[in-house]
Amino acid sequence: MDYKELEAHRTVLLDLYRSLSETLSKEGDEIPGSIKRRQKNIAAKKFLLAIVGEVKAGKSTFINALLKEEILPVDTQQATSEIVEIYHSDKTEVQVTFTNCTTKVVKDDPKLFLKKIASVNEEYRDIPFVQINRFLMKKYRKEKGKAVFEKGELEDFISDPELENIHKLDDTEFRGKICDYIKKNIACDAIPKEVTLGYPHKFSEFKHFRIVDTPGINAIGGIENQTKKFINKADAVIYLHKGPLESTALRTALENELPEKVKEHIILVLTHKKEKFYLGEDEIKKILRQAEMLYPEIGSDNIFFVDSLTELHLEEFNKRKTMDEIQNTLDKNPEIMELTAACFYKAQGDKYAFIKLLEAQSNFKEIRKRIERDVQNSASIQMKNFASAIKEEYEVLENKIRRGIEPLRMKYQDPQSFASDIQKQQDETETMTSDYHEFTSELRNEFSPRDMNSRYYQEIDQKVKSFIGKINTKVFDPNKHNEKTVQSYLEKFYQDFGDTMNKFVDSLKADFQRRIADKNVEAQSDYSITVPIMSLGSIWDAAFNATQSKINTQLDEVEKSKDFEYYLGNLLFFGIPYFIKKGEKKEIRKSLPQQLWMEMQSPIVNQLVIHQTQLQENIDQLINNFCNHYQSKFNEDLRKQKQYMEKLKKDERTNEELKKEISTLEAEKKTIYDNIQNCIRIKGDL
Repeated sequence: MDYKELEAHRTVLLDLYRSLSETLSKEGDEIPGSIKRRQKNIAAKKFLLAIVGEVKAGKSTFINALLKEEILPVDTQQATSEIVEIYHSDKTEVQVTFTNCTTKVVKDDPKLFLKKIASVNEEYRDIPFVQINRFLMKKYRKEKGKAVFEKGELEDFISDPELENIHKLDDTEFRGKICDYIKKNIACDAIPKEVTLGYPHKFSEFKHFRIVDTPGINAIGGIENQTKKFINKADAVIYLHKGPLESTALRTALENELPEKVKEHIILVLTHKKEKFYLGEDEIKKILRQAEMLYPEIGSDNIFFVDSLTELHLEEFNKRKTMDEIQNTLDKNPEIMELTAACFYKAQGDKYAFIKLLEAQSNFKEIRKRIERDVQNSASIQMKNFASAIKEEYEVLENKIRRGIEPLRMKYQDPQSFASDIQKQQDETETMTSDYHEFTSELRNEFSPRDMNSRYYQEIDQKVKSFIGKINTKVFDPNKHNEKTVQSYLEKFYQDFGDTMNKFVDSLKADFQRRIADKNVEAQSDYSITVPIMSLGSIWDAAFNATQSKINTQLDEVEKSKDFEYYLGNLLFFGIPYFIKKGEKKEIRKSLPQQLWMEMQSPIVNQLVIHQTQLQENIDQLINNFCNHYQSKFNEDLRKQKQYMEKLKKDERTNEELKKEISTLEAEKKTIYDNIQNCIRIKGDL
């Protein structure tokens, strides 16, 4: 793949990363740190090749051999305590960034300085100084210029079971050394946070290629954790292994500690080939086949057997012109002589054969080709891994959105059903209101005793007029009736009128109850009609007294008459002239029943009219009481109807919001799906 294509893919991936970051930010989440680091490397076009392995596997020596110069510190004990990134530079220089944010660059004798910084501090080899450094880094306060912590925090740190007492020091000595170390380093000005080594290595055409030296996977003092964390940053890993092929540490790393993306590009390098080289090529091939069988997931093309020390000295032998010069060099250095003895013996005095044998023993030519190939493909490897990581995050998002959409879809309803229900409720409200007004209007028109067109008005009026007619046409015979018969008739008249009106009221109430029965309005005590009671005593007494007074007045006038034998008078109530002989008082008194009745006619008619009016008012009150109560029920039903309508409208708005939310999520899901497809496409191209 050419540079332009890689740049196009890089641009797309960085856009996908930015989109992912924005999406996660809206969700209150953020991109994992491992992907952030990958993004920085992609943006900076930086490729990290991590050299890992167990303690004393020869990692620093291997890197020195790659660089063809002993630039990294080498120790028989644990050598590296810090992660060192080696990048291409025109000149050799070491740059260290300390915890207090100060930076130091050393160009003069960087090897010595690097040894001091990166190697394990001799004074504190027996305490977990890396873990202590992490504690100080965490507690460092820039504004104070030192690490700041409470006494209890320090005690908790020292008492933590995970703090490694490497050499099983007694508690007093262990605590004393830790406190002494912290006291000396409280300013954090000597605790490195980042170490880089610029070096003009042979891979100079790959500007962004970086070799990373790491502490041993099984290093003590908390160092191991640094390596495990860094492995997640690496784009490719060379795992160095020394000793028996069956390695628990290597198997554990392959199964549990190396991320999947690293496993795809891991290279297993078996070191110290010199120890087996004398056995011959067949034995070497046998060892490689055993390694392939033990670690099939690595693959035969990714397993190499090298000798780093041989490679370090190979350049020196290349400079020698003859075998005699080589012999002199070996004589001066017994260790190198032992290293090259097998090759020297097999060469039989032939310098070129000797060099060839040394190259075969070191085998760095093959591993360099492999590294160069990986570096050439570094951009593709990085972006492929980056695309995989982004794709995985997008898939998590896609699943999250899918899970979010499902319950929303279950809640979402067809908008037409809401429109139909709302219209139905509106129609029901209008019908209910119309029925209410129509019914109350009909009820008032039908039962109102004040409406001349009302059957009940006419019936009351007819009954009252009938009784008034009876009053006006009633005649009492003076020869047959007296005041007691008049009184009895009056009582019976009232009894008949009362019975008639009570029957009328009972009939009206029954009709009224039947009329309102289907309205589901609870019967109230106010639905009764009070029939007015007419008073007999006052009318009778007033009429009797008035009649007696008139009769007495006529008798007096008859007695006083002198001019005539007969007195021409008028019948009291009928205005009919009559003659009475002087002294015939009996005739005058015989007119008492009719006179008494005539005196009562007008008050009785007035009382009947009052009774009619009062009864009409009571019937009106009945209708009003019902209509008021019915209106309360109607208002309550209308309120519930409106509440239900509002709920429907609210549910409709909620449903519309659900629709918008689903649409938004579907759009996000579609975008995420497209982004996933982009990642898959880019991975396929790469």
